[in-house]
Amino acid sequence: MQSLRYSRLSSQEELMTMLVFRSSPSKLLIARNPRVCCSLVTSRAALFVTMLLALSALPAMAAPFRVTVADPRGVPVVDAVVTMRPVSASARAGTRPSPPANAQPVVIQQVDREFVPRVTVVSAGSRVSLPNNDAVPHSVYSFSPAKQFEFDAYVGSSPQVLTLDKPGIITLGCNIHDWMVGYIVVVDTPLAAQTDIHGAAPFASVADGDYELRVWHPQQRATDFVAQVTASDQSRTQAVVVEVSPPRVRYKPPLGVKKY
Repeated sequence: MQSLRYSRLSSQEELMTMLVFRSSPSKLLIARNPRVCCSLVTSRAALFVTMLLALSALPAMAAPFRVTVADPRGVPVVDAVVTMRPVSASARAGTRPSPPANAQPVVIQQVDREFVPRVTVVSAGSRVSLPNNDAVPHSVYSFSPAKQFEFDAYVGSSPQVLTLDKPGIITLGCNIHDWMVGYIVVVDTPLAAQTDIHGAAPFASVADGDYELRVWHPQQRATDFVAQVTASDQSRTQAVVVEVSPPRVRYKPPLGVKKY
């Protein structure tokens, strides 16, 4: 081990505390000259400030976030659509998602004279296909402001692949089978999720900050649930209570009784 020898300091040097800087794992730099000390301190202070500025410019930390939706009795609400949007205008800028140019269409099938899935969430700009997998024809339509269309009766592949470029709720129906109802929720935020059988809507990555949280459900009694929530290290879950009506009972005749 290399020994360190100390010599008598001059009166000017004795006014300063000896600064020891480690320049490498095996070497120690001892600065006794006041000018050298000041220069080293100034350099390290400037480096420290630069590092702080660089850290402050980094985006907020992101981590998973979980929203649970239940009714007033505590029963989980399935197929609720949860969206989150940053409250800050600067954070919200540039967050509108855009599907890849080569993205495959989202498929909503018609099976056993029902839309499957019943609720579908897509980003604005997505394409949607509506194939009929039944042996009987369907005539699918929508009169919703977000997308209006009407297909003549068909079996098999979708007569057209729809491009959904306007955010909103699209209600699907069938001119032949009036009990068939489906919903497409077109969103303009990358933070959108649909609740599962446990009423949970998981988000893979949400940055720290304040958000506007909205919840929509087909049987929701009131208008959209809207609240402001904060994502932070101490808060990564949010429970929401909404009132929903029981599903509307629609008569669906057995296929053997009526051949449609």
